[in-house]
Amino acid sequence: MLGSTAQIRFQFLMLRLLPHLPGRDRMIGRVAEPIRRAANAITLPDPVPAPRGA
Repeated sequence: MLGSTAQIRFQFLMLRLLPHLPGRDRMIGRVAEPIRRAANAITLPDPVPAPRGA
């Protein structure tokens, strides 16, 4: 959690600058990797098809 207004402003500034920075794909990959690992950490069951004609 961010502590100060300056930290929040800096984070938003970096988000606005990100598309213009070199190596942005690598930076986005580093941020997205923990999210991707968490999303793939559990296996969901296959959905059961709904009965027809109900």
